[in-house]
Amino acid sequence: MRAAFAALDPDEQARLRPLVAVHDFAWSRRRVDAALVTEAEAAAHPPVRQPVVLDENPHGPALYLGAHARRIDGMDVAESRALIDRLVAWAGAPRFVYSHVWAKGDVLVWDNRAVMHRATPFEARGERRRMVRTTVAGAAATGSGIAVAAGAA
Repeated sequence: MRAAFAALDPDEQARLRPLVAVHDFAWSRRRVDAALVTEAEAAAHPPVRQPVVLDENPHGPALYLGAHARRIDGMDVAESRALIDRLVAWAGAPRFVYSHVWAKGDVLVWDNRAVMHRATPFEARGERRRMVRTTVAGAAATGSGIAVAAGAA
């Protein structure tokens, strides 16, 4: 997502920097299948506001969007979805994508603040897969400087 941001026109980079997206886990899962998220899960993971561009990383600014990005604050729904969809498609262009070809013993580590990751299908019957997730917390939440408005969902 750093490379995708860096490849944008400087005027668009400037236009994106002040924007805030509402990320909504329950909304994104329900777009796939309404049964994927219970009301308890939705309540446990309420929508959060995050900057569209994360500047906190010493390796450079990154777009911070993906499947959970529901809308952009201050934009109507159609304009908001069009921007999110365009940026997600841009970041998913082959020149910004890394696809790992797994080999026995591989370990893959990534920075969730700068990667839009997607799993690919695999043959569950013929391939063993062991996933372990470790999360390292930073000094503050990525959206810690963003005021949360009432009813921001």
